[in-house]
Formats: sequence, C-alpha cells, structure tokens
Amino acid sequence: MPCEGNSGTNGTDTGMRELGVSSVAFTRWSRRAPPCGPIAAGWDGKVQVMALLMISTLSGCHRDSYAHARGAEPGIVGSLRDQLQIVDSLQVEESPTSQVVTPFVTSDGEGFVVADMSEGEIRRYGRDGRLRWSTGKKGWGPGELQLPAQAVSVGENEYVVVDGKRGILQFTRTPDSVAWRTVSTDLGRSFQSAPLGRGMLLVAGYTGHRSYSRQSPILHVLDLATGTITRSIMPMPGDDILATTALNAGVVAFSRMTDTILVTVGAVDTVFSYLLSGERVSARGFRSEHFQTATVRPGTIPREYWRESFTRHHKVYALSDGRVLLSHVRLWSGEHVWGTIVLDRGGNTLFDELHREPLLAVRGDTLVFASADNPARWYFGVLPRAKL
Repeated sequence: MPCEGNSGTNGTDTGMRELGVSSVAFTRWSRRAPPCGPIAAGWDGKVQVMALLMISTLSGCHRDSYAHARGAEPGIVGSLRDQLQIVDSLQVEESPTSQVVTPFVTSDGEGFVVADMSEGEIRRYGRDGRLRWSTGKKGWGPGELQLPAQAVSVGENEYVVVDGKRGILQFTRTPDSVAWRTVSTDLGRSFQSAPLGRGMLLVAGYTGHRSYSRQSPILHVLDLATGTITRSIMPMPGDDILATTALNAGVVAFSRMTDTILVTVGAVDTVFSYLLSGERVSARGFRSEHFQTATVRPGTIPREYWRESFTRHHKVYALSDGRVLLSHVRLWSGEHVWGTIVLDRGGNTLFDELHREPLLAVRGDTLVFASADNPARWYFGVLPRAKL
C-alpha cells in the first residue's frame, strides 16, 4: 500500500493480494497510512504480525464454522479382534507386483477372489492364503481395469468383472487367467454384482456415463452376452440431500436371498428389501450410535469437510438366521473409521461397534477382516452370543 509521501506498494500489499485480502482494509483499520523513512520497516513488521494474527483467527473461525456441518466426532474406536470371537487367521501371500491393500473380497468354497482397486487387478487366493492366479492391471485397454468393484464366477473357470469406472464387463478364464472378452454396457458408476443364472447378472450402480441423476434406478439386470440392461429396479431413496450425497460419494450395496434383495444406499439409515420383479417388500430404518446420516448438500461447504460429515454404507449381508449385518465407513481427520451393525429380523439393533479394521467379507456367519496394521493378515471371527 502507498506510504505517506510516496507512491507505489510494499511487500505486504502483494502478500495480502495472494491471500485474497486487500491491504486497503488494513489501511482503514489503522486509520492512517503507514509512514515512510526509518520507521517504515517497523511499521511493515507490525502490519505483517497483524496480518498473521488475523489470518490465524479467521482460519480458526473457518474451521469452527464447519464443525456443526461435520457432525459429531466418531465415538470410541475399538478393535474387531476384541469384539469378536476369533476362530482362525491367515497370512495372504503377496508378491512384488501384488501388494494387498483394502480390497473387495468375494468368498466361496475354494477361497477368496479379490478385486484390488488400487492395482486394477483380480486375484484368486486359496483357503490357505496362497495366491493361485492373478490377472489385470491398471489401464484402459483389454484386460486392464480402472475400478474393479467385484469379480464373480459365472461358469466353470470363468469370472466376470464389472469395471465401476469404465462401464464395461471384463471376462477372464482360469487357470490361464487371461482377459479374453470385453462387453460394453450402459452402466456409469457401478459397485457390486451377483450372477442370477441363465446368462444374467445383477449389478448395483447408476446408468449413463456421467449423466446419472436422482431419477436413475440403482439395480439392474444385465445380459452377460450383450451387456444390455434388460430390467432396472429400485429408484434412488431419500430426500434431495441424501440422494445427491449418494450420487457424489455413496455406494449401493446388496445381498441376494433367492428372489429377495437387501439393499443399502449411500448415507441412508434404512435397509430396503426388493423382489427381482421390482416390487418393494419393505423399508426398515435402523438405530445406531455411530451411523451419521447426510445432512449437508454437496458443494455447500469445502469438500474435505463435507466428506467427513456423513457415514456411507460399504456392504450388507444376510446372515443364516435372518439377521442382517451392515458394514459402514466414515472418513475422519484423514483416517477411515469402520463400523459394523447387526439387526434382528424386526430391525432392532443387536450389535453396533466402531473398529479400525476393514470388514472384507462374510462367509456363512463368520466375519473376515484385515488387520489395521497389516492388510495381508486376515482374521475370522464370529459375533459373540452374549452381545446378541
């Protein structure tokens, strides 16, 4: 800003402009322009101190102003190893090109099929944790994946992977584990899939490439041979805030029980039940001390605060005795806080805990989860009867 008896600007003016604050404001607050001459340097120092103090104060107010929007801080985060009865564990084999992170896991009688989003890779592990085969890599070409959400078996030695970002189906045969066929679809973002038999695949996600909206249905039946969507069911649930949250950052998860499908969406605190025909059977809300539903519209506060303002569903599982298990995750201070909820047949909450370990899969009534400190170390635990 100009000093008395001089024209031009000093360094403080340039610095304030870079921070989005005009030095004219400081002139008005000081009621007079800074002097020139021997004491000017001292004045500049005072202005800089004032600027730093004000920026620090404004920054603190900035954070505080979003405290309510972020919601309540997660409660005490425990460990699944302490909350479950551990019945087994295994060390998953790694290689220089296959490092285990937090994968999406499908469990079957032979072991586990892992969809690794970070490496764009599909891996088959035996029940002993040994790596049997792997295929795929990060990329946009044949046999390459951007966002593999899940790999499911659709025939003898044949698997299909839905690429959640590219909207395609990639087929691979084992044991040669070479991607051999790619089928385009009208899917946009997709999350989970399950075979229906007779060449059909059930997929959770949104249709249209970057054009999905609140009106888009979220469950689709695809013809595996052509990639054509033959039927779509279940509209986006919730009010406008919940719907836009799901579209921006939510996950659609489902668990199939014969002709009935359990579905969870985004940050909606409800479990939905649908028939494959499209008829809704039920919509049951649930109670949880730790599940933070969305209350802030995307774009109204900085994204880093908005992403911490809600909990999103990760997976839903139907247990053998009719209970329902919900896996959820929330981002807080740069860390993922995982949670598990178990509901009885009537929708009452039986188990509601936060933990550091990600839940990978449910095999029967056994929970498979990774160590928080070593993602390649997996544990198997059952829910304690005393808590249920």
